[in-house]
Amino acid sequence: MKLVFRSTLFPLFAFLYTIFSDTFAEQYNFKTFSLEEGMSQSTIYTICQDKRGYIWFGTLGGGVSRFDGSEFTHFSVEDGLAGNQVYKIIEDQLGNLWFGTRNEGVSVYDGKKFRTLNTKNGLKAGTIRDMIQDEKGRILLGTEGGGVHLLNLAQGLDKIEIEIINTTSGLISNAVYSLCKDNYGNIWVGTQNGISILKNSTGKIINLDEKNGLSNLKIRSIETDNSGNIWIGTFGGSVFFADNLSINLNQTYRFLKPFSVLNDMQIMDIFINNEGSIWMATLGQGVFKYKNLKLINYTAAEGLSNNNVMTVFQDKSSSMWFGTFGGGASKLGDLAFSYISTKDGLTDNHVRSMIQTNNGDLWLGTFEGGVNLIRENQLINYSTKNGLSFNRVFAIMEDKNKNIWFGTDGEGVCKFDGKKFENYSVKNGLCHNQVWTIIQDKKGIIWFGTYGNGISGFDGKEFKSYNKSSGLIHNSVLTLLEDNKGTIWIGTYEGISKMVRNQYSASFISITTREGLSNNQVISLVQDPSGNIWAGTSGGGVCKLKESADGSIDIRCYSKKDGINSNNIKSLLLDNEGNIWIGSEKGIERIEISNDGKIKKLKFFGKEEGFNGIECYQNSACKDASGNLWFGTVKGAIKYTASEVKFNKVSPQTHITNIKLFFEDVNWINRTLGTDTIPLDESINYEKISEWNALPVNPVFPYSQNHFTFSFTGISHKTPEKVRYKFKLENFDKDWLPVTKENTATYANIQPGSYIFKVLSCNEENIWNTAPAEFYFTITPPFWRTWWFYTVMAGSVLSVIAGTIKIRERNLKHQKQLLENKVIERTEELKITNDKLISTNSELEKLSIVASETDNAVIIADAQGVIEWANQAFTRMTGFSIDEYKKLKGQSLEEVSSNPEIRNIISESIEQKKSVIYESLVRHKNGEEYVIQSTLTPVLNEHRAILKLVVIDTDITERKKTEIEIKDKNRKIAQSINYAKRIQDTIIPDSNALKYFFSDSFVFLKSRDVVSGDLPWIYINEEDIYIASIDCTGHGVPGAIMSIVAHFLLDKIMSEHSGLATTYILNELHKGVKKTLQQEKNTDSHDGMDMALINVKLKDREKNNFELCFSGARRPLFHLHGNEIFEIKGDRFPIGGVQYSGKGKEVAFTENKINISRGDAIFLCSDGIIDQFGQKENKRFGVTRLSETIVNNHSLPMAEIGNRIKKQFEEWKGENKQLDDVLLIGIRF
Repeated sequence: MKLVFRSTLFPLFAFLYTIFSDTFAEQYNFKTFSLEEGMSQSTIYTICQDKRGYIWFGTLGGGVSRFDGSEFTHFSVEDGLAGNQVYKIIEDQLGNLWFGTRNEGVSVYDGKKFRTLNTKNGLKAGTIRDMIQDEKGRILLGTEGGGVHLLNLAQGLDKIEIEIINTTSGLISNAVYSLCKDNYGNIWVGTQNGISILKNSTGKIINLDEKNGLSNLKIRSIETDNSGNIWIGTFGGSVFFADNLSINLNQTYRFLKPFSVLNDMQIMDIFINNEGSIWMATLGQGVFKYKNLKLINYTAAEGLSNNNVMTVFQDKSSSMWFGTFGGGASKLGDLAFSYISTKDGLTDNHVRSMIQTNNGDLWLGTFEGGVNLIRENQLINYSTKNGLSFNRVFAIMEDKNKNIWFGTDGEGVCKFDGKKFENYSVKNGLCHNQVWTIIQDKKGIIWFGTYGNGISGFDGKEFKSYNKSSGLIHNSVLTLLEDNKGTIWIGTYEGISKMVRNQYSASFISITTREGLSNNQVISLVQDPSGNIWAGTSGGGVCKLKESADGSIDIRCYSKKDGINSNNIKSLLLDNEGNIWIGSEKGIERIEISNDGKIKKLKFFGKEEGFNGIECYQNSACKDASGNLWFGTVKGAIKYTASEVKFNKVSPQTHITNIKLFFEDVNWINRTLGTDTIPLDESINYEKISEWNALPVNPVFPYSQNHFTFSFTGISHKTPEKVRYKFKLENFDKDWLPVTKENTATYANIQPGSYIFKVLSCNEENIWNTAPAEFYFTITPPFWRTWWFYTVMAGSVLSVIAGTIKIRERNLKHQKQLLENKVIERTEELKITNDKLISTNSELEKLSIVASETDNAVIIADAQGVIEWANQAFTRMTGFSIDEYKKLKGQSLEEVSSNPEIRNIISESIEQKKSVIYESLVRHKNGEEYVIQSTLTPVLNEHRAILKLVVIDTDITERKKTEIEIKDKNRKIAQSINYAKRIQDTIIPDSNALKYFFSDSFVFLKSRDVVSGDLPWIYINEEDIYIASIDCTGHGVPGAIMSIVAHFLLDKIMSEHSGLATTYILNELHKGVKKTLQQEKNTDSHDGMDMALINVKLKDREKNNFELCFSGARRPLFHLHGNEIFEIKGDRFPIGGVQYSGKGKEVAFTENKINISRGDAIFLCSDGIIDQFGQKENKRFGVTRLSETIVNNHSLPMAEIGNRIKKQFEEWKGENKQLDDVLLIGIRF
């Protein structure tokens, strides 16, 4: 067996060495956890994951750090740990954790307290290098100088029995660094002088050294793989291997060195993961993985935090962890994503185009660095130095003759035949020099889509071009696609043009939002296996176009409403399974569509999942021959290898970690509350304190302690940022509360009773743990709601009743005498009342006289609402006498009224004893309708008892007609203003237009009225983009009219010339406003506008440094550079009106040139935000406050800066009326 092993293994590994030494470096999805992330110390000796899911890190001097995926908790000697230098951590079968330290012995932690064994209580050496638990449940300690210690736990942790195995017992050395249990129960002991095997069956010790093939005896790590083979790592002597068959059948121990590349390396640890891969940690050379006969090295160049790797570990989610010396811990989730950047030799991280050619070459076109060729693990750059016409390459295509075509952003196209470049531009017949997309059709014609003048077809001899004048929907072409029928589809800024070709010419069919597209800016096109065309848009998500046999097209669009992460589609790609892949500014996403057209499954990959580039570039994507997907991003090229994806099928482990009372932390062990250590309420009782989370078990709280905040965690280490929760308080919540990312829940004013707080968590694959974490507790009722209090109160009530009866009998006789006395008193009171009644009747008679003479109808009813009398005006108003009306309608106020709310109205008047006014629609005896306003008034006596109800009716029909006319006029005015707003909305540019050119930007426009006098303005031509903030005189309708004047004058100026200076534009606009408003004749007219205008060259906008032009009419520009902001003021006069200088000449506007660096931002605004007065402080918002808000938030994305300014503006304004229209534009370059 050994001969076969030797003859096959060594030639194989000689081949592996060749592969290893020439491999092209790629970076992988490593994530580092060190001091900045919360680790207690940056050198990690050992890593262990316990049964509860927590990962424990042993450090050089910081004790141990426990990690739940989000937060670190630290334990040191102050908490009872034996020492702060921890070499080894293991978990025993009962869930206790063991910590082997340097010089201080070993500590065992049961979730409540640490117990320590050291040289003072039985150990022969204080430094513990390794630990394992054998089949008998004993803990074996590998000590540095004391041999092997066997700890017998049969009597519990407080009565541990210790057995020593050292050189006296036959051990080869007392300096033990590694322990390993093989498949037969034998214990392998790695020492400073070789290996000892403690035989499980006989108890004998077998020693192995140079005679067995160990050329280096400093053993640092021993592991057994899934086949039972033994792997040994040495300090300076490579890796050794012994196969299981030799050990088991021949009982021979002969070691081989399978990896010559590892010779003389210092192997610190060997680990076999759940796939059977062998991981080997080295001091200085990173970590090596051996899998499927391949040896792969991962170093700092591939993303590892440090090349000095001390330990390797795999957690339950299959993520690999690497503890380093000085670099913290590195986590490798999976190898699905690898990426290439300038660190690996790329000339530029901005990868704008890519393809893999038929021979396997990968070509990457960049924004400033030409093209990069990756061939046979080598990277080669081609630029203008080698013959490329321009270093900005936006499109790459391989033709049928194996020539490579490069579309540049300004110098046409280049053809590369493998030896030399040949350039084609407008001089050769190409329609435009900015070529953004290239395809070759089935006929061999190469099509070039240009940014500015349509498309050109090249048959190898001459170009034939088509543009808007030929029927193309727009001249700026963003993407081209030939479908399986040979039809060319053209994506542009204004929709899709479908080319219909005949023998001599071509026509175009337009597909836009009118036909069903969600957005007209079509960035990318792809065809799926079913023949459907997919269109990625800027702002509208992705649309599926299904063409019928009759040529009709059914369009179905998918956006954020359907679950897609972004509506800004940068690229579309098809994988080998027919799934659609989307590239956006947020990452990439796989879409699976069901047969009924609905989204069946979505899978998003962002930074947390390993797609570190985040923002994809337009149409910079391809699929290689192996089915791997490549994406060009702002941070390099990223490869997605589907076979390396490890879907996390392990649900999170959920724990309740803390419980607060009234938002205060509680130390349940010391029974103190909050940071001031206030003693806990003595009436709170519980059975005990739980292990590991130090929370009370089955606590009982008094009714006053009824406000709880529960903290919890779901431990899932692969993508902890994607863990979500749902929870419920049983007997309080009817059902589980909605899924949330928040890991706290607060309940207030909980009523007395028994409750269970339950919480579940799920991972990024939506896999939920089945058994919730639970916390049981009881709240006792107050004494007056207990059974014994009810019993006492019932007895007391019965006693009171019996006593009351006896007292009443005794008092009855006394009351009889009192009654006789009261009869006499009442007789006298009746006489007085009678006199007052006579007086009241007299007053009512007077009221009747007044009522009979008034024009208002008066109705008098009794206290119950029964009508008693009505005046003559009632008859004149209704056409009925009161008797006729009562006979027709009824006897009461409620019956005769036509108001549907009359019952409530009468009740309100009677209850509150005050007048109530209401309106009713009534019908005259002749059939005419009219409106009356009624006042219902109760008449009270001196005791405030109701004597009568009086209703006075007034005819308000004419007043109502007037009100209706006023409302109708207001409605028509509002319609006119809304119509004006629709007109104005058509000239206000779509915010996506700005975001397309400057993705990190925002526009904050808030009108004071329905229409606005403030106007953002954008104009784009082939070379320039102009952006302005316009503040017209007035606001509301006058301001809106001026904004329309400004818009059309500016469009007229821009259409007449190109490449205009900002000063020229403002001067011409000034002349146009004066002419339009006839201000030369009417010098009293000062209408016009303030304005801030910038000009950016399109070719400059993504350079690291460039020059921006600015001119202003009474409006400044704010320039943010780093964390400093500068105000560049405009000229001190507006556009419009007659403006003269001191010398009598009309003034002209000036131009400012501003140096812009990448990352700088500019802000343009109207005076509306500056001049707004605050509610709390009676002063303006001001330039200083705006500048401070920008600087304080300078590191945030521009959209968030805009949101914060908007929020601060609203808070500053408060309830105050908005004084003016507000406009603020922000752009980061």
